[in-house]
Amino acid sequence: EMKVIVGRDPGETERARASGQAVAIYVGQGLEDWTPETPDDKGLGGSETWAAKTAQALAVMGHFVVVYGMVDGFWGGVLYQHYRKYDSADPTLGQRCDLLIVSRRPDLLDSRPAAERVVFMAHDTSYGPELTEERVANMDAYLVLSRWHEAHTLEAYPFLAGKTQIV
Repeated sequence: EMKVIVGRDPGETERARASGQAVAIYVGQGLEDWTPETPDDKGLGGSETWAAKTAQALAVMGHFVVVYGMVDGFWGGVLYQHYRKYDSADPTLGQRCDLLIVSRRPDLLDSRPAAERVVFMAHDTSYGPELTEERVANMDAYLVLSRWHEAHTLEAYPFLAGKTQIV
C-alpha cells in the first residue's frame, strides 16, 4: 500500500525532474473536490482514483509527475495543479514532457500537445461525437480497460484501429 505524504521536499522533486521522465496527467474537473487522500479517506470515482494511484506509482519510480485536477499542492512527490492551469504548450511546467495522459477529455486534443507521447485514457465506453478522427490523430495511443472495452470501442470508432491498447 502506498502512503500519500503531503509536502514532499521540493529538492526531491527537482532531482526527479533531472533523473526520471516528466509525465503529466490531465483529469480535469470532477463532480466533487478531491485530493490524492480522498480515495483512501472516503472513496472516490474510478478515474480520479486511477489518476492519484498512477501518479503516486510513477513518482515512486523516480519520475516527475504533474496531475491537473481539482487542487494545488504536493502529495507523495506528485505536483497537483488546478486543471485551469493546464497549458498544452507546457504540460510539465518548463520540462520536456515525455508523456501526457489525457483522461476522459477528447476536446483537449484539438491540436497536438507539446509532449513526446500523448495517450488518451478511456474510462468510459463512449465519447459520442467528441471523439473525432482529427483528435485521434493528435494521440499516440487510446488506452482501454479490457478486451470487451476494446471491441466495443472499435465498433463505435473504427478509425481507432491500430491505436487501442489494453491496460
